[in-house]
Amino acid sequence: MKRCTLLFAFLASLTPFRLPAADASDSAAIAAIGEAYVQAFNQGDAKAVSAFWLPNADYVDLDGVHHKGREAITKLFADFFAANKGAQVRIDSEALSFPTPDTAVEDGVSVVTFARGGAPSVARYSNLFVRKDGKWFLATVRETPAASSDRSAELGALGWMIGDWQAVTKQGEKILLSVQPGPNGNFLIIRRTTLSNNTPVSGSIQWVAWDASAGGVRSWDFEDDGGFGESQWKQQGDSWILDSVHTLRNGTKISSSQTLARNKDGSVTVSSANPATKDQKAPDALVFTHPTQK
Repeated sequence: MKRCTLLFAFLASLTPFRLPAADASDSAAIAAIGEAYVQAFNQGDAKAVSAFWLPNADYVDLDGVHHKGREAITKLFADFFAANKGAQVRIDSEALSFPTPDTAVEDGVSVVTFARGGAPSVARYSNLFVRKDGKWFLATVRETPAASSDRSAELGALGWMIGDWQAVTKQGEKILLSVQPGPNGNFLIIRRTTLSNNTPVSGSIQWVAWDASAGGVRSWDFEDDGGFGESQWKQQGDSWILDSVHTLRNGTKISSSQTLARNKDGSVTVSSANPATKDQKAPDALVFTHPTQK
């Protein structure tokens, strides 16, 4: 089996004519189960993951293999987690409906990323939920390959970036990064927050995509203060070089170069240079680690 995922994601609200008041609480209950599932999956807990299925549930995975019953599903996930330590799941829901008061159908796209890097696993899914003894359980899960237009394969070399990162500057400011796949795996979305004395002082969002016209990775940056920029990414071994042009809030344009170097301990060193402003000292290098990384 190449990959396996349980697919949970649910709309928090629907238009009144499509979602009766009684279904609002059901959506909230299913959403809470979904959050618990994502946590269990990201912790690699096969028993906790399979507990969301009915004892006689069935699951057809992305490879078309049929797995029948909770016991078989537990073994499937246990084997998957053993072979893919650190795998993470993200869900993009597209529709949730309630054909009857005790059944729910949910469709969307799932993206699984791997700690070792490589292309994320992207699938379309359809889930059938059944309410039993007042609780919602999965009765069936069906996965199919996502559309071939998805850019997840081209961005696969950046899969290692996905997750939460942090670094501390010499001045004591903390920089937090959240890197997540965008819709259908076609983008990476990087959110940055800078904290001073645990108070946010600046932030930005960066969209990373495959530029088919140039045959390479490109990103677009938007600062909270109105500044913006664009970067071209080039891979050099285990490192990435970002050549950027930014427009500051006052209209000043600055060219810069950043190097993202992966370290053996799993951390990443980010060093910068500003060739267009030689009179200014380049920012100090920063070492980013995962919050739980020692």
